Amino acid sequence: MRFFQLLFSLFLFISCATFAEPKIEKLLKDNWLEVKSENFTIITDANQKKAKLLVKDLESFRYFISNIMNTSLAPSKPLTVIAISSKKNFKRLDLPEFWAGVFLAGKYGDLAVANIVGYSGSQQKKSWGNQILMHEYVHFINKSVSTSVVSPLWHQEGEAEYLGSFRLEKGGRYATIGDMSVIGDRLYSILNNHGNRYQEIDIEDLLKTTSINMSWRRQDKSKQKRKDEKEAGKFYARSMLAFHYFNSEKHLSTQLSAYLTLINNGKSVDYAFSNSFETSYEEMDKEIIKYISGKTISKLSVDLEKMGVKFPEITFKIRKLDDSALYSYLLQPILRFNSYSLAEKDRVLALADTYAPDDLDTQLAKIKYLVMSSYYELSDLKKSDKKEKKKLKGLTRSIKQISLADANDDLGQLLEKYPNNADILATKAYINLDLAMRKIYVGHPDAKSSLTKLRNLARKALAADPLNGLAYYVLGIASTDSGELRGKFLTEASGALDSAKYLLGAAVLKEKFWNEIEVNILVGNSEAVLALSRQYRTVNSNEWITEGYGRFFIEALETRASPFTEVAKSGASSIQYEDGSTYSGEIKGALPHGKGKLTTYFGAAMSGTWSNGYLENQGEFIGNNQYRYSGNFQEGHITGVGEINYPEGLPIKRSKGEFLMAMEHGEHTFEYSDGRVYSGFNRIGNRHGETTLYKDGEEVRKLDQVLGAYRQKVGDNLIFTGSMNEKSQPDSWGSCYDLKEDLVWHCQFIDGKLNAKAVKSTSIPR
Repeated sequence: MRFFQLLFSLFLFISCATFAEPKIEKLLKDNWLEVKSENFTIITDANQKKAKLLVKDLESFRYFISNIMNTSLAPSKPLTVIAISSKKNFKRLDLPEFWAGVFLAGKYGDLAVANIVGYSGSQQKKSWGNQILMHEYVHFINKSVSTSVVSPLWHQEGEAEYLGSFRLEKGGRYATIGDMSVIGDRLYSILNNHGNRYQEIDIEDLLKTTSINMSWRRQDKSKQKRKDEKEAGKFYARSMLAFHYFNSEKHLSTQLSAYLTLINNGKSVDYAFSNSFETSYEEMDKEIIKYISGKTISKLSVDLEKMGVKFPEITFKIRKLDDSALYSYLLQPILRFNSYSLAEKDRVLALADTYAPDDLDTQLAKIKYLVMSSYYELSDLKKSDKKEKKKLKGLTRSIKQISLADANDDLGQLLEKYPNNADILATKAYINLDLAMRKIYVGHPDAKSSLTKLRNLARKALAADPLNGLAYYVLGIASTDSGELRGKFLTEASGALDSAKYLLGAAVLKEKFWNEIEVNILVGNSEAVLALSRQYRTVNSNEWITEGYGRFFIEALETRASPFTEVAKSGASSIQYEDGSTYSGEIKGALPHGKGKLTTYFGAAMSGTWSNGYLENQGEFIGNNQYRYSGNFQEGHITGVGEINYPEGLPIKRSKGEFLMAMEHGEHTFEYSDGRVYSGFNRIGNRHGETTLYKDGEEVRKLDQVLGAYRQKVGDNLIFTGSMNEKSQPDSWGSCYDLKEDLVWHCQFIDGKLNAKAVKSTSIPR
């Protein structure tokens, strides 16, 4: 393994003095324990008695959630929790000031950090430290069970507050959740200035909140920081209170479930609220205040003794951590949390050769970090003006980023020592994923072999560790991003992405929902396509999905599902559905059967000849946004040969050819308003392969396209794949291939010219 290449400058040393940062060496001087049980690895500065209690409480909570509340938890590796009992040590870690704890899910695994100052061993009196620990674990539980449901932010935090109040009472006879004596302190943040009345909850604002700012560091001083601190406190209090209220009565929890279902079906907050709750925003605000101001606030109480519940005996191993092991554990969150600057991370990582030179986890974390992280070169800083230098002060890197080739060499050396280590194998596959895809885009002769090596690395990792989420991720994305069309690889990719979401969590794969939709379209999994499309619509608000073709696509799926929803009224030639949709025409068994027309509550219409609820053969579908399809249908899907007339005012006027589940897939022709016509193969809406461009009926040129991008030769030795401007010049970020140097990299063209200042990178994370 190579030694770190350190970069020194006067600027760096000056900035170190002015930037707060984690005091890693002071943390190492304290006494720390590692406690391992079946489901947890606890790293703590607490004494041995309290360390054992932490594990016991977490295992009991997990057992209660899984076995008493009947929550099916996904198989997972033990969760690492860094539980800090000392105020001084928590401050030394220098996390954002508003953080009392944090759960981090990601491609490289899960971990939690919790401030457990004052953690109580009493069954009757639990401290804020107990609440924080359980709160963070609830986030882990939700990640494990919520692969098909996207929870709004208020619901995530409100549920974590509510369930995190779990405690055992009367010698373990009872278990309670929602006791306000445990979580009631949250409510101080929503008291008025006189402290005698609660402020308005503003449930409408709460339900529509998608983010809060809690990233302020301790050294930051500003009015905005103080404002954000107050808003964050109020948000948590309001979220907890709303969740508590919704779980106070059966009919309210039923209404909440209906609301979340509608949200996950892509409905707006206003629509979901008005169709789930029998009240207005204003009236609900009053009801929540009335609830919290009442004499009795409900809590969930379970008589464990009566149910015959006995918590299993907990076995664990405990050891005192040496500097090497503790450094390795503390390094993981520091390198992964975005709250730290790259310079701060560098300074902590520079201690690796001193404290953990031979530790595998440390070496692996170092490689991941140094090959992925971008950086400012000192030469760039010298060219900056005073304002820019001030902005970048403290951000100067002290460790040089390593190349992909260096990272592969280092991982190769690790594999010689640990030949079947799943984490090393999966990491090697992941860091090479981007380069392998770019080789495909530019037509590199080694593209296919690189893709094969990538897949084999991921498969080998999974053979060693069937719970390696990163390996599943690589196996799935390798097929979706490469334009794969072969059935066995698509089936493998579909299963891999589903497993990755199961193990890593839906939030980690949020940016890859469309990839999963594509692969399920190609393998013909209608049910998965509909569910994933609803998720995609829930977490995306781009114009394509709200107004454009994406809306047409999802409306086609929703219309196909409409005949199988709840029927309000059915007659001889008409059906009225609970959601407001209607069908008129021939019927069989309360389903459209024969000629007829279905009009949905959202304004789309599907007409033609139906068979047992599905439109078949020739028919027509008109989306609410006026995309009009006429052509073939298969089991209600826009599949087969047909054409779409686009709404007026768009560049594309019409598309004709083959469709698959409402996406242009197969041989296809696009007619533009300016007379251009593109004809060729499409892969799920993207031109892929040789495309012929016509203008006013005359052939203009042949185009080589890869998943919608243009591949063209620039000069004698360069191939570029990306976008073109109106002059057919390369004009975007994309992939470059230097034929002479045999180099493939992420590059940028501006008006036909290669931007030499753009950083050459072959390892952009996907």
